[in-house]
Amino acid sequence: MTSVLAVVWALCMRDLLRFVRDRSQVLGAAARPLLWLVFLGAGMHRAFTTELGVGYGEFLLPGVVAMSLLFGGLFTSVTVIWDREFGFMKELAVAPIPRWSIVAGKIASGTLVTVLQGAIVLAFAPVASIDLPLAAIAPLLGLMTLTSVAVVALGLCIASRMRTFEGFGALANFVVLPLFFLSGSMYPLRDVPPYLAPLVTANPITYAVDAMRGVTLGRSVHSVAVDVAVLVAFAAATTGGAVALFRVSR
Repeated sequence: MTSVLAVVWALCMRDLLRFVRDRSQVLGAAARPLLWLVFLGAGMHRAFTTELGVGYGEFLLPGVVAMSLLFGGLFTSVTVIWDREFGFMKELAVAPIPRWSIVAGKIASGTLVTVLQGAIVLAFAPVASIDLPLAAIAPLLGLMTLTSVAVVALGLCIASRMRTFEGFGALANFVVLPLFFLSGSMYPLRDVPPYLAPLVTANPITYAVDAMRGVTLGRSVHSVAVDVAVLVAFAAATTGGAVALFRVSR
């Protein structure tokens, strides 16, 4: 068990240091959500205030957090392809450790980096004139962590079968964009067309956004218990899939 914890810790710190030392990643993680909150939030504020009963910025904030977790979490898994390309994954594969410990380390590191990116979004809320209750921060961080685990594990499922960066990028975008646009991140779901309703209901990110809105706005479509239960099931399924795929990957 000590060796497994050492592997998880080493992978976690390795990927975290890789992220903080790459200024372009840090800048991108900060700039993208800021642009969405400031430009989209300010531009759509008047159009949505009457409809929602709250400012569009407050409505948009959980959606931008979810966007940051989706894009950040899924693309942290590209490090698997990077490590495979340069031989580091082979060294881990022949080490006297179980394969699932590699998955655990990658999920832990990816989750830490992804939650950090989501926290950057929350830090920019005052800059965009968005009222974020202090009491909501701790529950938000918990929901962000749970969502990040699921998304990072989903990225590992994809990366375990990919051999090129280009292939991973194409497939990851094919997965992440529908998850984002069908989650209600940018618009209310009550008027969604009937043919999209089943996809919205089946989308686990819908429940992440709904739970975060319940925490920040005090209003949600489902109860927090339902939202969290779906996210736990999603995280369990993607983590199990990542472990299974890593066992058969070469």
